[in-house]
Amino acid sequence: VFPVTIVFVVGKQMYQGKLCSKLIGIGTAFPLVPSETVPDPLYVYSQNDSVFFYSLLSGRFELLYDFGAETGDTWVIGGMGTPGGYDSLLVHVDTTSQLLVNGHALKVLHIAFPLLPYEWGFEIVAGVGNTYFLTPDFGLYEGGPMGLRCYIDPNNELHFGPYLCDTTLITVSAPNIETSDNISVFPNPAKDLIHVQIATDVRNCF
Repeated sequence: VFPVTIVFVVGKQMYQGKLCSKLIGIGTAFPLVPSETVPDPLYVYSQNDSVFFYSLLSGRFELLYDFGAETGDTWVIGGMGTPGGYDSLLVHVDTTSQLLVNGHALKVLHIAFPLLPYEWGFEIVAGVGNTYFLTPDFGLYEGGPMGLRCYIDPNNELHFGPYLCDTTLITVSAPNIETSDNISVFPNPAKDLIHVQIATDVRNCF
C-alpha cells in the first residue's frame, strides 16, 4: 500500500530571471524519500507548449515537457543528477491520442524511453504531465505510484480515477475476521495500512 503523494504549487516566484511556479512534494518514489533527479522545491515555467525546470546540476533551465510534440518527435530532458553519469533522458513520442476526462478532451502523448536507469510512466497528458511520475526518477522500484488520480487548478478539476483526490482515507473495521492460530491481522480497524503476519515457515512452499 503506497500513500498518496501530492505535488503542490505553493506560489509564483522570480527564480534565475524567470517567473516560475514553485513546486513542493515533487519526484518522490516513496514518501519521505527525496528524488535523486530533481530538487525539491522545483522551479518550473511554461512557454508556449513547453515546460522547463531549473536543474541544479546544469545550472540552467532544462526542457521537461513538450506538449506540442507529435508522433515521431523526440526531446531530451537534461540536467538530471544521477549516479553513473546518467544526466539526460531521451523521450520519444510513439503515438498520440485523446482522453476524455470530466468533459475535457485532453491530448495524450504515448512515449518510449530507455527503461534503465529511470522510472517514468509511458503517458503524458498535455497541460498536466506524466501520469506516473511527474518528473523522471532514478532507479527502478517494486511498486510505486498507482497512476495520476487528479489534477486541480483554479479553472479545472480533472479526476483520472475512481479514488479520492485528497488524503482522506476510508477506515474499515471487520471485527469478525476469522484466522487460524498461525495468521494475525493488525491493526483492526485499519486506516491506510494493514499487516498480515504468518507464523508458519513458508520457505519450502514454492
